[in-house]
Amino acid sequence: MPLIYEPPPKQGALRQGEIVADVWEHRPLVPAASLGEGETAEVRPLVHSLAIVMTADCDLENDYAERFSSGRPTGPQQLLERDYEEPVLVPYVLMCDLQREDQIKGQVAGSEIMRRVRSNQDERYHKLAEAPYRNGAWLGSTPDLYTDFKKTFALPTEQVCQAVASNGIRRIALVPHTYIHDLMHRFYGYLSRGGVPG
Repeated sequence: MPLIYEPPPKQGALRQGEIVADVWEHRPLVPAASLGEGETAEVRPLVHSLAIVMTADCDLENDYAERFSSGRPTGPQQLLERDYEEPVLVPYVLMCDLQREDQIKGQVAGSEIMRRVRSNQDERYHKLAEAPYRNGAWLGSTPDLYTDFKKTFALPTEQVCQAVASNGIRRIALVPHTYIHDLMHRFYGYLSRGGVPG
């Protein structure tokens, strides 16, 4: 069965396997330690041109339903505390960058490894083949897209929801369920490998 991307949801929760564009990450340039009194953190912006959502659908849907239910607190500090206190909320959305072959080729050491990457034979990488997608009335096509499982990132769910609602993060397409199983199996296989000291 050839890969054909499904349209993304027009609203509501993000989905596992959803391809999104223009994801901005704002990294504070401070150690993961308490700031001194009066100390502020410098922030470095980083854009992820294309990314794929890796967090499970059930967690994203439950989070969305609870996050946007009536009567929830609205201040930034209450939201941060609630993300950790409420068992149904997901504090962070896990994502992986998606890159074209010319982008990832420069990061892969050698042509033999790149041959394995192209055929999904290297545990660290996953290739999504070139495929058409329909986003509303517009029919487009993606080139071959690659993800490097070592380069995952997580963003605060509240910030992601705000960016999606304001169209700051664009919803591009959804990987069909059949292909999600393979992607996630390979992703968690990579994460669960036993590390060997170099």
